[in-house]
Amino acid sequence: IRLLLAGIVQVTKPSYTAKLINVPNNCSFVIRELGFTNIVLGALGIGQYFIKDTKSRALISGGLALFISQATVQHMLLGEDLSNAIPDLIQSILLITSTGVTISLYLNEK
Repeated sequence: IRLLLAGIVQVTKPSYTAKLINVPNNCSFVIRELGFTNIVLGALGIGQYFIKDTKSRALISGGLALFISQATVQHMLLGEDLSNAIPDLIQSILLITSTGVTISLYLNEK
């Protein structure tokens, strides 16, 4: 629960978090990205308590891959150098591919 709440604060008030950890306000976009990841990880942690089905867990983890992929889009929309977006793009492709393979294996389990 703490991770989910921390993520919400990081996304909605990145300057507050920047002040807490003594980083410049111009780094708030990084804090916001970390906030999105924290929201997903917190929600997955809470969801794992309630969801016992392995297939459902695999589908939910796919949300993590899509949520992390938003960082790539954000870097590109900010007009940053592509060298900053390439690692995010590679990470997104790997996460989405591994999630797709995991889901297909569980769906064809019988």
